[in-house]
Amino acid sequence: MNARHWLIAVTTSALAVATDPASAQQRTCPHPESDRENITRSLQSAVTCQRAYDMMNACRSNTGGDVELAEVVIQRCEASFLSGLSPTARRAYDEERAACRRRYAKREGTM
Repeated sequence: MNARHWLIAVTTSALAVATDPASAQQRTCPHPESDRENITRSLQSAVTCQRAYDMMNACRSNTGGDVELAEVVIQRCEASFLSGLSPTARRAYDEERAACRRRYAKREGTM
């Protein structure tokens, strides 16, 4: 399996777990929605990448401000896996991130 296929498989698996409606309904945000500072701190200090992702989903407001939370989760998750990637897998990951940034670079709006 090449690096691109591996990245797609991992991402697809993570999305399948993260979008399970039964488990998503059980999660609640530990802070008021307006307390972005504490939400951000909690995301950064989450024990695992999955917990950070779950908390982000529980705390999101479905507005443009959620992009900030997503970036915090991305940084948290990258810290747990980037160092273990082979150079080929790292290049594939970086290329996919760059493609995503280009795709959404000029999109604006919130609700």
